Amino acid sequence: MVYSQNDKNAIKTDPISPFLGVAVLKYERVFTEQISTQLGFYYAWDYPAYEEEEYTASGYAITPEFRYYLSKKKPAPHGIYMAPNYRYQKLFTENLAENSEATVINNSLAFNLGFQLILKDLILIDSWLGLSYNIRKVVDETVPGANIGYVTESGFAGRIGISIGLTF
Repeated sequence: MVYSQNDKNAIKTDPISPFLGVAVLKYERVFTEQISTQLGFYYAWDYPAYEEEEYTASGYAITPEFRYYLSKKKPAPHGIYMAPNYRYQKLFTENLAENSEATVINNSLAFNLGFQLILKDLILIDSWLGLSYNIRKVVDETVPGANIGYVTESGFAGRIGISIGLTF
């Protein structure tokens, strides 16, 4: 099946993240009718560590992702896909009440199942859910053992999301 040049590249963002103090930008590139890769970046400037006001967090992450599209009727980037990915995340946290700061480094491996829809050969809607295993490490603590307002334990976590974007 031959597909148009408009379907080989996509740029996306998360429409909800700015309300949480996070900017997200993703680029997806199709290589074959069933395979693509995506590279995502995010920068958090006022990330909600906890609901309480005495905590602040900022930082960044990069997420490379491999995608395998399951549909035989429509080529990538259309339809249902499986997507293993890796994320490197670095957050700088602060507890204003305890006057403490720390850096949290998170390495995670995830597996997502998603669905991507392209409307009018231009507008893209991408939704997914998945499971990740996070390996977190706290470094550069100003007050060892202080509550930094962020989950510091390693372990499993769920993922869910939606992105919107354009194909080109």
